Amino acid sequence: NILIFTLKIEAMKYLFLFLVLVCNIGFVFTQVYNQPDGTVLLQFVLNFKTVATYPPGGAAINTGVALSQQINTTLGGKFGPEFSNFQYAGAHEYPAFLKTTVNFAGSSWSESGTIDFENGNVLNIETFGNSGNTFNNPNGWDGNMGSATFNVNGGQGVFSNAIGFLTSLFTTPYNQCTFGIRVFGNVWVPQSNINN
Repeated sequence: NILIFTLKIEAMKYLFLFLVLVCNIGFVFTQVYNQPDGTVLLQFVLNFKTVATYPPGGAAINTGVALSQQINTTLGGKFGPEFSNFQYAGAHEYPAFLKTTVNFAGSSWSESGTIDFENGNVLNIETFGNSGNTFNNPNGWDGNMGSATFNVNGGQGVFSNAIGFLTSLFTTPYNQCTFGIRVFGNVWVPQSNINN
């Protein structure tokens, strides 16, 4: 009887872990924290597959698609820190869409646009002036990498009256218009946005 009871407990633990995994597949926000001022801090990471187009007029248009992400950093492992990145593509997956306009000023740039999450939840973003920076041929690599910091200017749905910051990082080989942009976000929204 004790053995059967122990096996039932173990089976319930694995069922719980499975349900936690399945129920979290469709969510983009990786962490939610209630704040003392009545706002909620949403933290997320999105890994966009991005295409840049260059219509006449000088500004570039970036459009990208990202799926739900889970990034783990485990300290104290047997062989040092461990890093893992899981990307989910479930049957009901709704991607997030990035669309921004980029205005270049030498190796710097300004950028503004939106990140469109599911169900009409749209985040408005813009850089702090020409805060985007590109580094060409880092360590002799035939390409470039760059980063930019964005201010959050509200949005729609859960992001109505949102404030916060995003950081984006990218690498791309030369002469290619398809590249990855990884976006890390800290966004504060009113508690009432979450409860609706």
